[in-house]
Amino acid sequence: MVYTRDSNVQGNRILNAMSNADLTLLQPHLEKVPLKFRQRPQSSRRSITNVYFPDCGIASVVALGGRRQVEVAVIGREGMTGLPVVHGTDRSPCDIFMQVEGHGHCIGAQKLREALDQSMTLLRCLLLYAHAFGIQANYTALANDVAPVSQGLESWYQLWRPMMASQTEPCRQY
Repeated sequence: MVYTRDSNVQGNRILNAMSNADLTLLQPHLEKVPLKFRQRPQSSRRSITNVYFPDCGIASVVALGGRRQVEVAVIGREGMTGLPVVHGTDRSPCDIFMQVEGHGHCIGAQKLREALDQSMTLLRCLLLYAHAFGIQANYTALANDVAPVSQGLESWYQLWRPMMASQTEPCRQY
Protein backbone atom coordinates (compact mmCIF):
# COMPACT_ATOMS: atom_id res chain seq x y z
CA MET A 1 0.00 0.00 0.00
CA VAL A 2 1.40 3.38 -1.01
CA TYR A 3 1.63 6.17 1.56
CA THR A 4 -0.80 9.00 0.93
CA ARG A 5 -1.40 12.14 2.90
CA ASP A 6 -4.86 12.58 4.31
CA SER A 7 -5.60 15.73 6.26
CA ASN A 8 -8.25 13.83 8.24
CA VAL A 9 -5.85 11.11 9.42
CA GLN A 10 -2.95 11.65 11.76
CA GLY A 11 0.08 9.93 10.31
CA ASN A 12 3.82 10.16 10.60
CA ARG A 13 4.86 13.78 11.02
CA ILE A 14 8.08 13.44 9.04
CA LEU A 15 6.29 12.00 6.01
CA ASN A 16 3.56 14.62 6.35
CA ALA A 17 6.13 17.45 6.53
CA MET A 18 8.04 16.42 3.40
CA SER A 19 7.72 18.30 0.17
CA ASN A 20 5.55 16.67 -2.49
CA ALA A 21 8.66 15.98 -4.57
CA ASP A 22 10.43 14.20 -1.71
CA LEU A 23 7.37 12.18 -0.76
CA THR A 24 7.00 11.18 -4.42
CA LEU A 25 10.52 9.72 -4.30
CA LEU A 26 9.62 7.53 -1.31
CA GLN A 27 5.97 6.63 -2.02
CA PRO A 28 6.53 3.66 -4.34
CA HIS A 29 8.76 2.05 -1.71
CA LEU A 30 6.75 2.72 1.46
CA GLU A 31 4.79 -0.26 2.72
CA LYS A 32 2.15 -0.08 5.46
CA VAL A 33 3.14 -2.46 8.26
CA PRO A 34 2.00 -3.43 11.76
CA LEU A 35 4.42 -2.59 14.59
CA LYS A 36 3.88 -5.32 17.17
CA PHE A 37 4.61 -5.07 20.90
CA ARG A 38 8.29 -5.94 21.53
CA GLN A 39 9.09 -5.99 17.79
CA ARG A 40 12.66 -4.86 17.10
CA PRO A 41 12.76 -2.53 14.11
CA GLN A 42 16.50 -2.08 14.72
CA SER A 43 19.04 -4.30 16.49
CA SER A 44 22.36 -3.10 17.86
CA ARG A 45 25.48 -3.65 15.77
CA ARG A 46 23.49 -5.26 12.95
CA SER A 47 23.05 -3.90 9.47
CA ILE A 48 19.88 -1.83 9.15
CA THR A 49 17.81 -3.28 6.31
CA ASN A 50 14.57 -1.33 6.81
CA VAL A 51 13.60 2.09 8.11
CA TYR A 52 10.24 2.60 9.87
CA PHE A 53 8.05 5.70 10.09
CA PRO A 54 5.48 5.02 12.86
CA ASP A 55 1.98 6.43 12.35
CA CYS A 56 0.91 5.15 15.73
CA GLY A 57 2.68 3.47 18.66
CA ILE A 58 5.87 4.17 20.60
CA ALA A 59 9.32 2.62 20.32
CA SER A 60 12.12 2.73 22.89
CA VAL A 61 15.71 3.39 21.89
CA VAL A 62 17.97 1.48 24.26
CA ALA A 63 21.73 1.89 24.67
CA LEU A 64 23.53 -1.31 25.60
CA GLY A 65 26.69 -1.52 27.68
CA GLY A 66 27.85 -4.85 29.03
CA ARG A 67 24.96 -6.21 31.07
CA ARG A 68 23.30 -2.81 31.37
CA GLN A 69 20.73 -1.24 29.13
CA VAL A 70 19.29 2.24 29.41
CA GLU A 71 16.45 3.87 27.50
CA VAL A 72 17.94 6.93 25.84
CA ALA A 73 15.04 8.10 23.68
CA VAL A 74 11.58 7.26 22.37
CA ILE A 75 10.15 7.36 18.86
CA GLY A 76 6.52 7.97 18.06
CA ARG A 77 4.67 9.35 15.09
CA GLU A 78 6.98 12.36 15.08
CA GLY A 79 9.96 10.23 14.11
CA MET A 80 11.62 7.34 12.39
CA THR A 81 14.06 4.51 12.98
CA GLY A 82 17.25 4.02 10.97
CA LEU A 83 18.96 7.35 11.59
CA PRO A 84 22.37 5.76 10.90
CA VAL A 85 21.21 5.34 7.29
CA VAL A 86 20.57 9.10 7.11
CA HIS A 87 24.05 9.69 8.55
CA GLY A 88 25.65 7.50 5.89
CA THR A 89 26.31 4.32 7.87
CA ASP A 90 24.41 1.07 8.28
CA ARG A 91 24.35 0.21 11.99
CA SER A 92 23.90 1.59 15.49
CA PRO A 93 25.01 0.59 18.98
CA CYS A 94 21.36 0.91 20.09
CA ASP A 95 18.39 -1.44 20.00
CA ILE A 96 14.94 -0.15 19.15
CA PHE A 97 11.86 -2.06 20.22
CA MET A 98 8.16 -1.31 20.28
CA GLN A 99 6.78 -0.40 23.73
CA VAL A 100 3.29 0.50 22.50
CA GLU A 101 1.95 -1.49 19.57
CA GLY A 102 0.95 0.45 16.49
CA HIS A 103 1.47 0.67 12.77
CA GLY A 104 3.46 2.70 10.31
CA HIS A 105 5.34 2.61 7.04
CA CYS A 106 8.51 0.77 6.15
CA ILE A 107 11.05 1.43 3.41
CA GLY A 108 14.13 -0.58 2.54
CA ALA A 109 17.32 1.10 3.74
CA GLN A 110 18.86 0.92 0.27
CA LYS A 111 15.80 2.59 -1.29
CA LEU A 112 16.06 5.39 1.29
CA ARG A 113 19.78 5.81 0.52
CA GLU A 114 18.98 6.11 -3.18
CA ALA A 115 16.32 8.74 -2.48
CA LEU A 116 18.72 10.67 -0.23
CA ASP A 117 21.28 10.66 -3.06
CA GLN A 118 18.67 12.21 -5.36
CA SER A 119 17.32 14.91 -3.04
CA MET A 120 19.19 17.38 -0.88
CA THR A 121 15.88 18.63 0.54
CA LEU A 122 14.98 15.11 1.70
CA LEU A 123 18.38 14.81 3.36
CA ARG A 124 17.89 18.18 5.10
CA CYS A 125 14.42 17.16 6.30
CA LEU A 126 15.70 13.92 7.85
CA LEU A 127 18.81 15.59 9.31
CA LEU A 128 16.57 18.14 11.02
CA TYR A 129 14.72 15.26 12.70
CA ALA A 130 18.06 13.64 13.57
CA HIS A 131 19.09 16.86 15.33
CA ALA A 132 15.86 16.97 17.36
CA PHE A 133 16.26 13.28 18.18
CA GLY A 134 19.81 13.93 19.45
CA ILE A 135 18.54 16.69 21.74
CA GLN A 136 15.84 14.37 23.11
CA ALA A 137 18.44 11.63 23.74
CA ASN A 138 20.71 14.10 25.56
CA TYR A 139 17.97 15.29 27.89
CA THR A 140 16.71 11.77 28.48
CA ALA A 141 20.23 10.70 29.51
CA LEU A 142 20.53 13.74 31.78
CA ALA A 143 17.17 12.98 33.42
CA ASN A 144 18.16 9.34 33.90
CA ASP A 145 21.41 10.37 35.56
CA VAL A 146 20.33 13.14 37.93
CA ALA A 147 16.78 12.28 38.91
CA PRO A 148 15.59 9.76 41.46
CA VAL A 149 13.27 7.09 40.11
CA SER A 150 10.09 8.99 41.06
CA GLN A 151 11.24 12.07 39.15
CA GLY A 152 12.38 9.87 36.27
CA LEU A 153 8.89 8.41 36.04
CA GLU A 154 7.41 11.91 36.06
CA SER A 155 9.81 12.91 33.25
CA TRP A 156 8.84 9.79 31.32
CA TYR A 157 5.16 10.64 31.76
CA GLN A 158 5.68 14.24 30.64
CA LEU A 159 7.56 13.07 27.54
CA TRP A 160 5.10 10.35 26.49
CA ARG A 161 1.84 12.11 27.43
CA PRO A 162 1.79 14.43 24.39
CA MET A 163 2.68 11.54 22.10
CA MET A 164 -0.21 9.47 23.33
CA ALA A 165 -2.60 12.43 23.55
CA SER A 166 -1.86 13.38 19.95
CA GLN A 167 -3.53 10.18 18.87
CA THR A 168 -7.18 11.14 18.75
CA GLU A 169 -8.24 7.51 18.87
CA PRO A 170 -6.52 4.39 20.13
CA CYS A 171 -3.95 2.76 17.88
CA ARG A 172 -5.76 0.34 15.67
CA GLN A 173 -4.39 -2.17 13.28
CA TYR A 174 -5.44 -1.46 9.73
